[in-house]
Amino acid sequence: MLDSIVDRFMDKVSPEPNSGCWLWTANLGTYGYGRMRFGHGPVDAHRISYRLFCGEIPEGKYVLHKCDVRPCVNPDHLFIGTHKDNMQHAVDHRRWPRGKQHWNVKLTEEQARRAKFSGQRPSVLAREFGCASVTIVKIRNGTTWKWLEND
Repeated sequence: MLDSIVDRFMDKVSPEPNSGCWLWTANLGTYGYGRMRFGHGPVDAHRISYRLFCGEIPEGKYVLHKCDVRPCVNPDHLFIGTHKDNMQHAVDHRRWPRGKQHWNVKLTEEQARRAKFSGQRPSVLAREFGCASVTIVKIRNGTTWKWLEND
């Protein structure tokens, strides 16, 4: 049974000789990850690869890519991580916008820095910057713009 699943899986894979990636050639989901019917419904192909070649995925864990190639299913390019690891990996590899690159940014980095480190009341800064007071509070408590440091 397992051999037939592996065969079915590998029929949808094309090894890329330069990078070592195993590129998924079948259905791709909205975000560019391979998808395959497995069990009761469609599952991300890199998760199937991990299960077939590496073992079970612990409850609540993610399968991340070392190579940052979304359709890659090479088990040597995959590793287990938490949601936090996944988000940090995306930021580290510039796949997740932050600061002025984020689509919903309201402040400049200079304003955010001032909001974080000045002693002014949040309501005063919010009025000046044209944002909500809660935005200033979130900057100060590190919920947003958490990478800012006092220079």
